[in-house]
Amino acid sequence: MSDSSQGVSQKPEFNKFQQILWPIHNYELKKFLPMSLLMFCILFVYTMVRDLKDVFVQKYAVCGGTELIPVLKLWFVMPAAFLVVMLFTYLISKFGSYKTFYIMVSVFISFYVIFLLFLFPNASVLHASAGTVRKMQASWPGFFYYIIPCITNWSYTLFYIFSEIWGTIAISSLFW
Repeated sequence: MSDSSQGVSQKPEFNKFQQILWPIHNYELKKFLPMSLLMFCILFVYTMVRDLKDVFVQKYAVCGGTELIPVLKLWFVMPAAFLVVMLFTYLISKFGSYKTFYIMVSVFISFYVIFLLFLFPNASVLHASAGTVRKMQASWPGFFYYIIPCITNWSYTLFYIFSEIWGTIAISSLFW
């Protein structure tokens, strides 16, 4: 006979308040809290770089502007995304998902630190001047008119690429 047929009722796992707001056992906290913190940090970085990437292209890039964004997405982000997925697949097969997550996140965080400490403060030295960009645009065929500012503002282009790919790689890596 089952307990319910004998009139013995089972005590619920959680009270109603806990079922709604915090349905987590104490023994689950050692995994839940670090995973939640990691997810928070990944999403925080994602939000920050998603907003900053457009600002760098529109405001700081020499001869840049909103018109560069479709060019960046088509000619730079899409090929880079294919390469990163191929790299990700290779790393998963070689190192497994645990190490691959740390490798990929380390690469992205390293780039963001290098960009913050070296590339962004020295952008005026590292990028071509507006006059040089305009001369190149005038001398190259029309197809390259919007590609040239992307290449001459290479650090902002790299930041844009890394920022577009960050969300996909970091969140999907954390999931797996």
